[in-house]
Amino acid sequence: MSHPILTQTAEQYQLADGRMATLRELGSGDFARVRALRNDVIASLSDPDLYVREKDESAFVMSHLGERGITLGIELGNNLIGYSALTLDIERAALEPELALAIREDASAANGSIDRCGLLAVTMIRPPFQGGALHNAAIASRVRIAREHGKRTLVAMAPPANAPSLRNLTRWGFRVDDVLDFEDGRIRFLLHTPIVPEVDVQRDATSHTLPLTQIDTHRSLLAEGFVGHEVFIEGDQSFLRFSRRLRSE
Repeated sequence: MSHPILTQTAEQYQLADGRMATLRELGSGDFARVRALRNDVIASLSDPDLYVREKDESAFVMSHLGERGITLGIELGNNLIGYSALTLDIERAALEPELALAIREDASAANGSIDRCGLLAVTMIRPPFQGGALHNAAIASRVRIAREHGKRTLVAMAPPANAPSLRNLTRWGFRVDDVLDFEDGRIRFLLHTPIVPEVDVQRDATSHTLPLTQIDTHRSLLAEGFVGHEVFIEGDQSFLRFSRRLRSE
């Protein structure tokens, strides 16, 4: 299925070396290119926990090249140097049970409907192009598309070890509001942000800044009503700041 919101014009982004990359919607004809990119990026990871292969890689990729989501390719000339996916139909998406339950609970707590929620499903960038602006460009495009598809909130998931991704997400307003434990032993932060804000949100003065590795303390703070909203990277150390959120009157 084509999404005309995106296919009007391809978006251009300047790389650190001055070359221009193009971000455009991909279709089913790009399936093999996306699979090849995924294989290359996953094989290059220094920590295999940064991304664990889907149980059915082909089904996952195809589900975002059809009616349940969209896939954005980042191209340099004819080379696919990165891609990202947005799940638009969470109700019918084949999500892992732990993630599906957490999203439903998140939507229920916010008095919202799951069909008004989108999921930032994945972003992968080839190693030579990581660390630049492409991840932010992928977030920006998917936030815009989600809004234009009537979504009011977005959720995302990231491992605690992926500090650069978490920093980018929190800079876009995502907050860590849950820690998910998967059957295979993975631990993931669940992040959430409204993309159609109705009221201003303020944070109280009480905050805690902790290393990303202190998962048990994160769980305790989340249970006390704190949310993680800012990531700092200092040398080889990464930190997450927690505060309570207060709605303004």
